[in-house]
Amino acid sequence: NQLISFLGRVNYKFMDKYLLTASYRADGSSRFGDGNRFGFFPSASVGWLIDEEPFMDDGIFNILKLRASWGQTGNQEIGNYLALSTYNTGDSYVLDDQFITVLNPSRIANKDLKWETTAQTDIGVDYAILDNRISGSIAWYRKKTTDMLLNLPIPSSTGYTSRFVNIGSMENKGFEFALNTHNINAKDFKWNSNINVSTLKNKVLSLGGVPQIYGGGLPPSPIASAITTPGEPLMSFFGYIVDGIWQEGDDLTAVSNNVQPGDFKFRDVNEDGIIDVEDRVILGNSFPEFQWGFTNDFTYKNFNLNVLFTG
Repeated sequence: NQLISFLGRVNYKFMDKYLLTASYRADGSSRFGDGNRFGFFPSASVGWLIDEEPFMDDGIFNILKLRASWGQTGNQEIGNYLALSTYNTGDSYVLDDQFITVLNPSRIANKDLKWETTAQTDIGVDYAILDNRISGSIAWYRKKTTDMLLNLPIPSSTGYTSRFVNIGSMENKGFEFALNTHNINAKDFKWNSNINVSTLKNKVLSLGGVPQIYGGGLPPSPIASAITTPGEPLMSFFGYIVDGIWQEGDDLTAVSNNVQPGDFKFRDVNEDGIIDVEDRVILGNSFPEFQWGFTNDFTYKNFNLNVLFTG
C-alpha cells in the first residue's frame, strides 16, 4: 500500500496574547476506491494568554491560557486490496486427466470504501504558578467518528460471511487533568512529580440502520461474546448472567435445560423457563471509567530514580 500526504499550516499572534492556528491536510491512500482515495481534513485552534492582560500583572499566575480547538483526522488502518476484487487458489480437480487448480474470489469488493473521519473538539486551560514550580492543564474533549470502517456480517448465502464497509458513527468524550510539580530543586538533589487523570465515555451513535453487530467469541464456543449496538459502548461484553452454581439438593426438575450440580446457574432473563440465546444481555465493557498515572523523578548528583504508578 502507499500513502501520500500534504499539509499546510498558518500561525498568527495578535497583540502578544491572542493566538490562531489553522491547518489543512490532504491524505491519499491506495487502500480505498479510485474515487475515494483522498481525504481532506481541516483544523483550527484559538488561544488567549490571559496572563498577558494588564489586570493580571500582580496575579499569582506565571501562565494562564484559555484554548479551544477543532479538527478532523482520517483513518485508513484496514487491510490491503479490500476495495478490489482479488482471488485465492482453491481446490484441485481432475479435468482431461490433469489436475487443475481453480481460483476463487476471496471477497466481495467494495469500490466505495473511503476514509473514516474523526472530528475532535477540545476546550482547556493551561496554568503555571509560583515561578512555574506548579503547572498543569484541565481540558474537556469530544471525538465523533463517522463513516466507520467496519467488517459488517452479511448473509452466508452470498458465499461470504462479512464485507468491509463505511457505516455508522461513534462518540468518545471525557476530561483530562495534568499536574506537574517541582517539589525540591536543591543543588545536588531534585524531585519532580507528575499526576495525570483522564476519563472516557464511549458510545456507538449509529450503525446505519443495522440493529447490532455481534463479535468476539470465546473458544471453543462459537457464540458471540461481544455486541456493538447504538447507545452502548463499542464491542460491549455480551452473555449470560450467572446467579450462582447448582448444588446437590436443588430442584433441577424445574429447569428445562439438562443441568447437574456444579453447573452454572444462568438467569432466565425473559422468564420463559428456558435458558437460550434470548437470555443474553450486555454485561459491561472494556473501557475504564478513568485512567491515572503518578510519576516521581528523583535526581541525586549523577544518580536518577524514576518511579511510575498507573491504573
